[in-house]
Amino acid sequence: MNDRFAIDLRAKVDSVHPDASGRLDRIDELPDSAGKMIVNILLAEACQSQHIGKIMAARKVMLTLPRAWLSRVLQDTIKEVVDLSDEWEYRRLMELLKDLQSNLYKTYIDFGIAAGSGEIFEAATDLRSR
Repeated sequence: MNDRFAIDLRAKVDSVHPDASGRLDRIDELPDSAGKMIVNILLAEACQSQHIGKIMAARKVMLTLPRAWLSRVLQDTIKEVVDLSDEWEYRRLMELLKDLQSNLYKTYIDFGIAAGSGEIFEAATDLRSR
C-alpha cells in the first residue's frame, strides 16, 4: 500500500489493531473482533466509496485476506455494512465478490433477481448476463 488511498486505508486498519495493515494475509491470527472490524472497514471502503482510488485500494487489500477466514465472516459483514437496496453499493459488492471468486456472488445475483423490479433487479439481470 503506497498511494494516498492505500495510506489512508492502512491508517484506518491500524487504528483497529496496531500494525494490522502489515499482516492482513494473517488476519486470522488477530482477535476475531478486530478482524471483523477490519473487514467492516474494507467492505465499507470497497462498496460505499465514490472514488475509484478508495474502492480499488480496499479491493486490493481484501484480495490478500485468507479466503477460508474471509468466507467465514463475509456474509455477516455484508449484512452489517452494505445497503443492498442501494444500486451503487450493490454493484460495488458484486464487483468485489466477483474479484474474490466468492460463492456469495451467485447468492447476491439471486437476491437481486428476487427483487423482481427496480434498480437492484436491473443490476442483477445485467450482471447475470455477463
